[in-house]
Amino acid sequence: MAAYPSVNWWPGNLRPYESRLSFVARFCALNGINVRKCAEFLSVEPDSSTPLPIDEIRRLASVLGETAPLVEDVFSPSIRFIDVGRYGPPPDSRERHAIRYCETCVQHGYHSYLHQLGWLSRCPFHLSELKTTWAQKHTARLVSQRVGALEFVMRQRCRTWPHGIDAGFPAREQGRVASLAGWVARASVAAARMSLGEIWSSGNDGMPGAVSLDQAFNQLRTLEPPPEDIEQLLIEAGDRWTLQSHAFARQAKIQLGHLRLCHLSFADVLHFYIRINAASANPSSFVTRLNAIQDRQARHGTCRCRWRLTKEGRLSRWVSVRPEEGPRWGLICPYDIALNELQLGWGRSDLALSNRPAEQERRRFCSVSHAMRDLGLIRYTRDAAVAPAGYLYADQDVWTCCEWVRESALTAVLDMAVAWETELTFNALTTWLDDIDRGVDPLERDDSKFCIRLCETDDGLLLIKWMRAEANVRRGQSRI
Repeated sequence: MAAYPSVNWWPGNLRPYESRLSFVARFCALNGINVRKCAEFLSVEPDSSTPLPIDEIRRLASVLGETAPLVEDVFSPSIRFIDVGRYGPPPDSRERHAIRYCETCVQHGYHSYLHQLGWLSRCPFHLSELKTTWAQKHTARLVSQRVGALEFVMRQRCRTWPHGIDAGFPAREQGRVASLAGWVARASVAAARMSLGEIWSSGNDGMPGAVSLDQAFNQLRTLEPPPEDIEQLLIEAGDRWTLQSHAFARQAKIQLGHLRLCHLSFADVLHFYIRINAASANPSSFVTRLNAIQDRQARHGTCRCRWRLTKEGRLSRWVSVRPEEGPRWGLICPYDIALNELQLGWGRSDLALSNRPAEQERRRFCSVSHAMRDLGLIRYTRDAAVAPAGYLYADQDVWTCCEWVRESALTAVLDMAVAWETELTFNALTTWLDDIDRGVDPLERDDSKFCIRLCETDDGLLLIKWMRAEANVRRGQSRI
């Protein structure tokens, strides 16, 4: 503090639920320093949402002359989803230059971190719809732009900011805020309980990106319905989600444990199970359904799609075309993209891959098949060419050389996981193609993620399926 002999701050100046951005803006204004100097002096990230450890909270409380609980409420917000695994809402994806605020709050010189939560649509103190201001883009760091934008709003709406602000606002005892905090805590406990023992979830190798805010938030609402007094604070509900689960006996858990000792995860086993079924003469039902929908010409006819995919080297992009022009060389129909995705995920992926990835897939299959055979999960077919060490020779159709031992305790788990995941995949692709037919940009694809989850329990295994309630209406319909 050599450069600043005193700090222009006083006990009680910090307020409950205040945003870190608001505190930094006020601290800078009261002490006549810029954001960089403020960050250096306080040793904090001005616009971070990462909670501070308790030692840092105590240090800041000593510097500011504030109580530790009040400092903790600003720098480690109490109203947030904690330990919820993949059930947590994603980071706010809105434009980083956007700052939401409540008109009445800023008249009190106040801004709350609650205003920035993407799953709230109204101010919890006044029930007013939140407004948005935008940081002006210039050469300064983004955090300085954001602090400047909030300061501008404050000076426009509150003539005494940052000095004579209403120190009694907001009251911590406000009922709606307490109800909101209680619901977030209960929803966190419910999500943590659901995530306990989770060892696998679907979608990790599918469409990139995080789970959407609508999906994550509405699944939380299913796990712990919010009380009526805070419903109006929350974003529009969107699709309702339902939950289905199925328990499997301890023997399946024990067998999965044996696989882990061989460094094989459930994802590895599932991938292997799908591949040998796709090549089997007596496959599971999911392969039968996959084959039934691959007659594209019968279902799609002459292509009249408005969008096609073009590839230039390793790059690809969607281009808008005239439907009446029909197929054109070098432009790939969305239906072909969908069918190729199904083949890669659920069919003979070796036939859809280029040479190098196909060879890598073949070698990995040979390695995994050796461990699976040792564990009694598969047997080699009579015609399989096997090396003395027990490995399949790679110069054959290795996928047809393995038969799954149906008596395995894992068979029922795998069958249900594949059936559930393929159903969700088919529904997602159907929705995507329907949207394209309506003129929606193909890039605006937002498949649900992590909807199938496998958890270990004391009694065995628990398979969980999340699905949109509206999906039940479309079940059985296929456009692919």
